[in-house]
Amino acid sequence: MKYGKSLKNIKDKLTIKENYIDYNSIKTHIQSPDFFNILKNAITIFDKEYNTMKNKNYKSYDLYCNLLINYLSINKLIKKFKKKNNDAYLLCVKKYSSIDNFLESFSFYFDIMILPEKFKYESNELCSICLENCRFPIETSCKHSYCWTCLLNVNKTFDFCPNCRTKTFIDPALIILNSFTPCDKKYSPFKVETIQLDVVSDLHIDQWSNDYKTKYPFGIIKHFPLKFDNIKNEYLIVAGDICDDLNESINYLNKISVYYEKIIFVDGNHEHVNIYPNLYTKDYILNKITNNKIIYLPSKPYIIKNTMFIGCCGWWDYDNQNKKSIKDSTDYFRNWIPHFNQTDNTLFINNVIKKADEEYKFMVSTLEKYKDDDNIKNIIIVTHTLPDIKYCENLTVTDNSASQLNSKMNTLFKYNKISKWIFGHTHCEWEEKKNGIHFICNPRGRPEDHNREKYTIKEISIIQ
Repeated sequence: MKYGKSLKNIKDKLTIKENYIDYNSIKTHIQSPDFFNILKNAITIFDKEYNTMKNKNYKSYDLYCNLLINYLSINKLIKKFKKKNNDAYLLCVKKYSSIDNFLESFSFYFDIMILPEKFKYESNELCSICLENCRFPIETSCKHSYCWTCLLNVNKTFDFCPNCRTKTFIDPALIILNSFTPCDKKYSPFKVETIQLDVVSDLHIDQWSNDYKTKYPFGIIKHFPLKFDNIKNEYLIVAGDICDDLNESINYLNKISVYYEKIIFVDGNHEHVNIYPNLYTKDYILNKITNNKIIYLPSKPYIIKNTMFIGCCGWWDYDNQNKKSIKDSTDYFRNWIPHFNQTDNTLFINNVIKKADEEYKFMVSTLEKYKDDDNIKNIIIVTHTLPDIKYCENLTVTDNSASQLNSKMNTLFKYNKISKWIFGHTHCEWEEKKNGIHFICNPRGRPEDHNREKYTIKEISIIQ
């Protein structure tokens, strides 16, 4: 039976009865020059409703089934689009670099990759891969149950059941899809190659360990140094503010580099504290780094296959050099470095404004250089300071919009190759999709703000 005709039977088997892409209706527009917009609108509506559904009392497995069936419908429509309306299809691919890049702008697509790991409910059955109770259990056609994550990992190398060696689907998404409708490997969301990276920011190691002595100590110090246990990914992104001492920050990167193939790093404002009111040049910082595992992103972009990373601290521009914001910010150091006089404060403000302008121009020139480069399909931006005013806390003079962001950075949102923007500076966690970009902030912060004695290194995926 054709997929469109079988959809009613598929939905009858599903627990969740709401929010499905209208495959049959959308398919009737396949020859239309406006087909992609019709499909995009339908996906947008589905994605919005899906975000509402996440707050309802649906079981995570049922929610995941809903995601996969909609993903299957979207993929089948896109394949028909490519076959029946190829000229329009190629225009879309040119605009978004790839269909996967287009889908990555929606939150449902991201959740397909992480939902089972996010909701790790356990069963009483033992997973013969990890030898623990199955978390988000998936049963193969030969009736053996495994953790979703365990199956996903062995799927990269095996095409048979790890227990009985029966040749069968090991891909957990395909196992679920085939319980509803016959489905081959080309429809798996995991058919594309992905790379996993770890993300941290604002580690402030000098406030989470008694082992550091800084020039201008400030705030509570606790002894809960971050442990890098069970690291499984090759790359780590560090979005600034490791320590109030540049040398200690670089020493720390050298120390933890044993856990990673590469560490992608941008400096935060706290790396510059020792020479305030002056700031280090990027050449000075680069020359301090002698470990080839550490990539200092402000010096040049870093490329993994078709994904390019660009970044910088970003600094701030006092609400686009607003006179009142500048005047109010002269108290920035009052409780921290009280011996700074008016001249010191003014010099610091001018240096920061200059640096913010330089780094914004660097970002624009780099994005312009690569926006039409067919070898680069995907761009990930890493900054220390905030990409947009919406992420500001606005609590005190040290964390309001004047000193939290470079106000020009949000003009970069127009570059459609940007898929992710990783940042720090604020000590609030953020993760959201906006303007087709996945924004991520995973700070440890300080003991006196969010007191994250237990801090989790965040894992993200990028599509190659």
